[in-house]
Amino acid sequence: MLPNSGARAYMPRFLEFLHLPTANDLYADDVYGVDTKRGEADVQRFTNHLDAIKAELDEFALELRLAGLKVILASTTEMTSKDIEDLEVDTLADPQYGDEFFERPSSWLFCGDCIVFGTLSALLQHIHKKHPRNPPPLRLDDETGDAAQRKPPTKPLVRLPLEVACAWSAIFELGKLDIEDPKVTAKDLDRAFDEYKLVWENGPRGSKGRSGWRELIKSVMRNTLLAEMKGEVLDPPVIALKDVTPRERRLAEEARKAAVLARMAKKLKREGKKKAAEPSAAKVKVEKVESEDEDERKLERAVEDDGGSKAQADLNEEEAMKEEDKAGADEESEPDEVEQGGAGDGSEAEQHEDEEQNGEEGEE
Repeated sequence: MLPNSGARAYMPRFLEFLHLPTANDLYADDVYGVDTKRGEADVQRFTNHLDAIKAELDEFALELRLAGLKVILASTTEMTSKDIEDLEVDTLADPQYGDEFFERPSSWLFCGDCIVFGTLSALLQHIHKKHPRNPPPLRLDDETGDAAQRKPPTKPLVRLPLEVACAWSAIFELGKLDIEDPKVTAKDLDRAFDEYKLVWENGPRGSKGRSGWRELIKSVMRNTLLAEMKGEVLDPPVIALKDVTPRERRLAEEARKAAVLARMAKKLKREGKKKAAEPSAAKVKVEKVESEDEDERKLERAVEDDGGSKAQADLNEEEAMKEEDKAGADEESEPDEVEQGGAGDGSEAEQHEDEEQNGEEGEE
């Protein structure tokens, strides 16, 4: 059955994807996926084959899981090579080979390209990240020819030599842990050997030093590969448990402190990157404020322009009123002059009347 745990890790890498039958046929066409003008047609062509590609992706994931199962069974069971080789995809339908089987420590594996040890799903994620097989730019051809037509390398994707499986079993026995328990993690091993060191007593020269479980299992893997290159076979590893010395305890404590500081530094670095991204948000706020200020300035200018026009209109109206008042004053001044003229005539009449009166008094 298809994996549920870490299912995305079971997807093919780029060159592996190109080797899928349908994808291979598509990219084998010289004009497919190379001209942007034909992009829409190419996308439609890919969509037309999407169901077939999805089916091949499922088949790829099952084959990948089956390959991992065969590696595990070859080193952890007494099954013959022929029996293991005859296993087919239908074997994965057996409940005993579900996700828990691949998570338990007895099923942990080594990466086929380096010395990284872990569960199958964890290794596949590591392989996608560190060994992607999609060198940029994503070309279909390279120095050796058409990548879409080349078969994937025969190098195993994962490894579990018998010597490693033996050493791994001994480590769990010394740590009093259940190697078949899928809930056991690396932290459980760290706690189990917190006050102890491990020694590979019958290891090759240079491999018999005191070490932690991680260093020891990797040392067994390296020396096994070296022996294979020389056509030799190592004896089953004999692992011994030793109490830590005061010096080793002090070094372990210093290592723990260094690890804590490293985690803190990593956390601070993440926070620093987060804060570095904040000015962009602040910049948006500043731009928003500046935009609002600009709007206010425009409004003020509009008000000032409107006020100026109104003031000018008031001034014009005031001047018009002044002119009207002046015209009215001129009209009023003419009756005044008539009245003043009448007043003058009256004075002369009164003066003449006075003179006549004075003349009569003189005659008397």
